[in-house]
This record gives sequence, structure tokens and C-alpha cells, in this order.
Amino acid sequence: MYLEATGGYDLLTADAERAQLCAIVELRRDRWRALLDAPTHEIVRAWILSPEADAARPLEAVTLLRERWTSASSSRSDGAARSDGAARSGGEEAALAVDALDLDGVLADRLEAVITAAPELVGQPVPALEIGAKLRRARNRFACSNLRLVVRMASRHADGRMSLADRVQEGNLGLLMAVGRFDPERGCRFSTYAAWWIRFAITRALVNRGRSVRIPVHLHAIVGQARRAEQTLRAELGREPELDEVAAAIDVSVDKLVDAREAMDTRIIGLDEPGREDGALGPALVCDGMSEREAAIDDRRNLAVTSEVFDVLDPMERDIIEQRFGLRGAEVMTLGMLGKRYALSRERIRQLQNRALDKLRVAVVSSPVGATAYA
Repeated sequence: MYLEATGGYDLLTADAERAQLCAIVELRRDRWRALLDAPTHEIVRAWILSPEADAARPLEAVTLLRERWTSASSSRSDGAARSDGAARSGGEEAALAVDALDLDGVLADRLEAVITAAPELVGQPVPALEIGAKLRRARNRFACSNLRLVVRMASRHADGRMSLADRVQEGNLGLLMAVGRFDPERGCRFSTYAAWWIRFAITRALVNRGRSVRIPVHLHAIVGQARRAEQTLRAELGREPELDEVAAAIDVSVDKLVDAREAMDTRIIGLDEPGREDGALGPALVCDGMSEREAAIDDRRNLAVTSEVFDVLDPMERDIIEQRFGLRGAEVMTLGMLGKRYALSRERIRQLQNRALDKLRVAVVSSPVGATAYA
């Protein structure tokens, strides 16, 4: 049904494609002009200057707006004579600069959500929201005309680990990224640009979700480089290359190459699948040696280690760790919730959490009880 629906959208000519892309680019810039202008200017400004925007992305766009509004406030406090329109950073220059940084429209979409939740704008026409809806409709119409490109590229990446439907949907995500990032002024066809993003989305999905046990991307890259190097060396040497020759050709250690190949050769074995001469694998993994007495001893030892090492933390760090991981009956809190509690940004809370965890690791290793428990 999906493939039949995909074929129902007309393909675009070069002129029609360029016209629609230019319209999408202009709508994107119009949305930023409206976001940085009345009646949403003050709402956007307040949110950008709030700690909540510290975790927003792209951070470069947030920083740009903050710098503009901070400099505008400083100029007014110094007595510079500026009109209200000039004091705002919602002009043409600001809209173009922020749009160039917010390529995927993530920050603009977040600001639309903030504006929608603003009680003072309920029942009022908001140009930014209207333009945002037009942009999404135009972007979806254009993407639908290129769905067949995604299907064709997904079928080329045949892989038993992921179905065609899943590969197509991953490719559609790459297509949407290409629509948001494409610049028609570059002079090339959209399909040439979008093919890279579609291929990237599909191959990255195969790497990250194509296996039950995820293999890191850099190990995939090492195996691919080794395969190409083997072909080149085989042609140059006239024989099968040695392992150390392949490793030297791709500039990695022999151990790293062996680890990468072993990781790629791993497979999932069911517990009821015969894996031994004496029967299935599951019964062989059962440990009958741990008695209740030994388990209780381990629990008491872990409690002693925890109680001792927590003394190395200051009260704030201890509270953050307890609230983040729900220790000692505490309710689990997010970084944002802890940030509001201490009037700090999410990033600062994350830094304090990581510092406290580092202290705990060092304390566990240096503790006599911990050294015995985790030797």
C-alpha cells in the first residue's frame, strides 16, 4: 500500500523543483522574521534568555540571539538613542543569520511550542504559527514527490537484518533532513544532494539498529577499510595479504583490527539452541553455587562500600546523586528538575553529577573494602 501511494505523487521537473525549494527557503526565513517580531518578540526573547534554553539546539543560534539582545540591552542602559524597532534583533539580518544556523528548524519548532503555550496569545492570530504551518505543508508536499528516490536507494541496501519498510522509513528521515538543508542557489539538482543524506540515514540505521547487539560505528569503518585495503594489496602483491600488512595499510594496530573483525562476526545464540555436546546452552549458564548466605554477605559488603565512599561528596553533590538515581528512597529527578531546584543550568548539573561520580569511582578503588569487593 505504501509503495502504491508513493507512485501516486508526480515527479517534479527541474523548474518546478527549484520553484518549490525557493518557496520553502523563503517560508523558513519568513518564519524567523515573524518569530523575532511582534507579537512574539518578547516571548521568544524571554525564553532565549532563560536557563531552559541552555539545553536547546542548535546552541550556536541560541548564543547568537543572546549576544544580540544582551548588546542591545547594554546600549540602552548606556543611554544610546535607539528606536524600539532598531533595539530588537528581529530584523532581516538576524532572521537570515539564525536561519542559517537552525538548518533543521529544531529551534524554530521549539519556539513555536513556547508561543503556543503562552496564555497572552490565546485567541490571537500569530503570524509565526501560520507561517510555520505553511512551511510544513510545503515541505511535506515536496518530500512526497521524492519518496520514490528513497525507495530506490533503500532497495539497493538489501540487508537481512532490517526489512525494506524499515530501511525506507529511515531513508525518509534523511530525505527530510535534505529538504531542510538544501540551498537551491548552489546550482545542483536536489536528488544529487538528497542521495547522500538518504544513504547516510539508511547505513547509520543498519549500523545502530540492524543487529540485536549494537556494534560501534568505528568498528564498522575499520572492517570496511580493511576490506578495501585487502583488495588493493591483493592486486599489488599477487597474493593474500598478511594481517599486519592490512593493519599497516589502514593505520590501525593488529589487535584493533582483530577486535573489529571478531565483533562483526558475532551472532546471537538462543539459550535453547544446541551449543554444546551435552545439550542446550541455557542450562549450562545456570549458577547453582550462590547460596542465600553468600548473597547476603555480598549485599552487606556493597552497603558498607556505599556508606563509606559517600562521605567524600559534599552535601550538594550527595543530594544530586541521590535524587538522580533514586537512592535512599529519594524520588528520581531529571537534570532539568535539579537545575530549577538549585537555580542552575542543566549542563552545570550534569557537570556536578559527573564530578561526583568520578569522586565515587576513585573512593571505591582506594577503599580497602571496595578494593576487596571489586578486585
